Amino acid sequence: MSQEQVTQGVLESSYRNTHAVNLKRASSSIQERTVEYLNNNCQDLVIAQRLTPDKAEKPLKHGIFYITNYVGKAEPGFLVFLPKQYPTFVTFRKSKPVVYIMRMRVSSVVNEGSILVAAIDLNSHLMILEDIYVWRNSNIFQTEPFSKRRTTMKEFVETHWIPDSRLLGGVVTEISQPKPLASFKSVVENKESHRIDFVPENPGRRRFYMLVNETKGALSTSDGYYGRAVTTSIPVKEVVPVKEAESEAVAVTTARAVKVPLLPDVYELFDSNNKTLGRAAIQQLELSKKLKEVNSDIWVTISYNEDFKRYEITGLVK
Repeated sequence: MSQEQVTQGVLESSYRNTHAVNLKRASSSIQERTVEYLNNNCQDLVIAQRLTPDKAEKPLKHGIFYITNYVGKAEPGFLVFLPKQYPTFVTFRKSKPVVYIMRMRVSSVVNEGSILVAAIDLNSHLMILEDIYVWRNSNIFQTEPFSKRRTTMKEFVETHWIPDSRLLGGVVTEISQPKPLASFKSVVENKESHRIDFVPENPGRRRFYMLVNETKGALSTSDGYYGRAVTTSIPVKEVVPVKEAESEAVAVTTARAVKVPLLPDVYELFDSNNKTLGRAAIQQLELSKKLKEVNSDIWVTISYNEDFKRYEITGLVK
């Protein structure tokens, strides 16, 4: 996939509706296996530590931090990928794990054993991919800085995952785009924000979070960062945006489909000039079977889906 294709960080879809998504609980065997993997591969299952404005300056004084903010009521949890089972999302209720099934199109590489941090807002039908803690059974959270883990996230987005909100029951996926700490003032003044997280650059450190309504009356954003001016002395580091590819909408009705080896029922599409049109996932079982039976070049009919901003395979060229 060329760098020019990586232009869109959010998969938007009109498939959302006004009702909250009901996630399916995992079976007891899947729950046990998932929680066991988490316990064996993560030294700390607390993603973020609560911070109040009056005690914020000291823990944030040293090192580089980035900020992310939640507009809705999204709360972070663990997205766990293991061999021979559906991906799962793990959140904690009164310190007890609750495990849900998440149907996602990912490669066998991810399913070797990986743990991502994601936030889900069921009312808004939204999932935000934020960080990678374990990649292919290696705990990179403990060994790599956040900016380097973002490179792995970029690899995940570009190579090992294809978004499919229909498969997720209408849940739309976004990639978190952290801002430098100096953006704190503008984020607080955004009245839509519900919560702000402070993500450390250093490996192995918990993030901190603050509820935006706690800042009212406790600090003046006109004074800058927690009551003191934001100056260049505060370490600031940009992170490379991770963006999900978007196909260019052109009047193409047929394409050559090449199977993506690592992703089930996913094909790379090329036009008659061998220019890539992006990837497409097969949605129908019968069509999936027909494509697998073709031994030569696979030419398919396609249509551009405005809702999903990508092409869909509609059939085989006769």
